[in-house]
Amino acid sequence: MPSVSRRAKALLFILAIFIWTKVIWEFGQNLQQLSAISSNGTRTRLSYDLSSFQQASSASSTSQCAYAFVIGGCKVDDTSCDGFIYNILVAAHILREEGSTQNIVAIFQMSINSTSASLAAKHTRALTDMNVRIRYIPPSPLESFFDTVINKFKILQLTEYKRVLLMDGDVMPMGNMDYLFDLSLHGTLKENVVVAGALEPANGGFFMLKPGDYDSLLKVIRRREESSIDNNYQFDELRGWGHTIQMPDEWVARRPGVRGTNWTFHFAFSDQGLLYYWTKYYKRSVSIVFPDKVENWAANDKGEVYLQSILSNPFANYSKPRIHVTTACRKFMCDFMHFVGSKKPWLKRPPKGISHTTRNTDAYHIWWYALMRVNDKLDLQLDFAHWKVWQQPPLGGYATRSDLEKHGRAMANERIEKLL
Repeated sequence: MPSVSRRAKALLFILAIFIWTKVIWEFGQNLQQLSAISSNGTRTRLSYDLSSFQQASSASSTSQCAYAFVIGGCKVDDTSCDGFIYNILVAAHILREEGSTQNIVAIFQMSINSTSASLAAKHTRALTDMNVRIRYIPPSPLESFFDTVINKFKILQLTEYKRVLLMDGDVMPMGNMDYLFDLSLHGTLKENVVVAGALEPANGGFFMLKPGDYDSLLKVIRRREESSIDNNYQFDELRGWGHTIQMPDEWVARRPGVRGTNWTFHFAFSDQGLLYYWTKYYKRSVSIVFPDKVENWAANDKGEVYLQSILSNPFANYSKPRIHVTTACRKFMCDFMHFVGSKKPWLKRPPKGISHTTRNTDAYHIWWYALMRVNDKLDLQLDFAHWKVWQQPPLGGYATRSDLEKHGRAMANERIEKLL
């Protein structure tokens, strides 16, 4: 028995050495990352903080609501963000032409490597001339596509508005969508509105939120990132952003049969998961739009989320885009076009023979015709005959789990800083 006891002690001693070695190694890795990221003198931090927007335009307005775009990774001395800027100009032209009276806000985060803290003068002038309000988010040493899509929730800081409709930088409105604000403000739709995607219950490319409570959203993010430190910085697919979904509740996507309770849907670890959690389980007030219905979710007297009502077609008298395309679309889904991935118009050459007669042939004709109108109006001097195929987005095309891990490590670095 004594020999067994000595062997056990020896094993415990070896195990203790192994654990301490791993702790010290992790500590060293975090310090190395802290040093690498901070070598330019910028303190490592998460970019989503409580700092106010830096405003480039501050014209007063009586608009109750706003459309918003969030673009990241821009550099003043390259063209990688030009296509998104052109899309915002196209969106502003279509919305105004179709009668929208609400504001349009463009939020930019310049790259940490940009030689300027703002857009090129020609772009600032063009956006301002189209009555687009420009705001800036401070650059982030952790800039990535993941960082940018999380920054979409910065619209919660636009508290001068009652509702803000976020559209991705590659979304084109097909008509006046002010009716969405009206339906929400008058109670038909909830204060938050999301659209179910093919593989996710809430698509991050088009959604409406009631501004405010941004500090609470930050706490949600930080709590998830702190919990990931003890899980090798991985996303918890059971609790997601802070809630374990249990039957009979479940998330449901637009594609038949795509549903579940684990946080494993398309980009659940990114903006789409945060959007679903924030609107349904934190705010407990959301309208989820499907092609054939709208689900209104609310909280009962116990604070539990439940399906309050189902609307069969609340957009019947409102969803009437004055710009029509020949391809079929489903009711509300006709009101905007999302040019995902390589389908972005500016990554291709203009269709031939675009004119007032052919402008509604398809979504691409609509986009290019609108840009040509803007070009004439603002004298942008764009050369459509020799169109340069623009670069891919500066931060890539989608969020990655490695970006998620970087944010978890940044959180660990903050802990280390407090100990130093």
